[in-house]
Amino acid sequence: MRPTNDRPFRLAAATLAGFALVSFGWTAPAAAKTRVKIKSALVATAAAPGAGGKLRFELRGTDNGRFEVVAKKLDRDASYEVVVGGVKVGSLATNGGGGGRLHLRSRPHGSDHMLGFDPRGATVTVREEGGDDVLTGTIADDGSGTPDAGDVICCIPDDSGAECEDRSAAECVAQGGSVSDATSCLPNPCAGAPIPGVDIVCCIPDDSGPECEDRTVEECATQGGTVVDATSCVGNPCAATPSPSPSPGAGGNEPGGDDGHHGGHGGHGADD
Repeated sequence: MRPTNDRPFRLAAATLAGFALVSFGWTAPAAAKTRVKIKSALVATAAAPGAGGKLRFELRGTDNGRFEVVAKKLDRDASYEVVVGGVKVGSLATNGGGGGRLHLRSRPHGSDHMLGFDPRGATVTVREEGGDDVLTGTIADDGSGTPDAGDVICCIPDDSGAECEDRSAAECVAQGGSVSDATSCLPNPCAGAPIPGVDIVCCIPDDSGPECEDRTVEECATQGGTVVDATSCVGNPCAATPSPSPSPGAGGNEPGGDDGHHGGHGGHGADD
């Protein structure tokens, strides 16, 4: 006759089921990462006291990122370099109102450029052709790009290409994955990952400045490099125009102020 209180039997059954799942190598899937959104201001330097701008970073999952640099009240119809962590990652062209944008995505389409780096914690500089820094800012490092203590970057096979995830080493192996030496999933360091539809080169950090090398995306990521969408290393596309002097301070000007020679251009065309 079955006892009225069957809780001990249910607990025993659940325990046996758990042992069975573990013995067959099953592990619970890791919790999905939440969507990351970070915004920061671009602060004007003494070279462009009336200018301003914004930085926006968005991440879905672990390897699908979008980074946007928005500038306002710079010189009209001019070209500026965008430098992240000492590496030139693209150019920003202003319109007749002195505003411009640079879009970078992990999976570029249209006029997007390749997001081949993790911008969190890096210094972002907008630099004019003469070498003067006109805007500077930093995307905050909220810790979302760093694997949890004990976790690794894991490349897990998938029908659409290798997926990059944060996992413990044991979970990675149990799910048929392989451990990568990379420290982030931006760019995706996994062999077999979907290749962006752009030509790329790899900018590898060096004491004398970033070096341009011919590498695959996964090789670049595991060597701590930055992927940029250039067609060759001729002219070293990684190198920004040298600044003639240390970057001037903001001088107490708030972004978007209107007290300098750059401040009379409006900024139309780069509004939110």
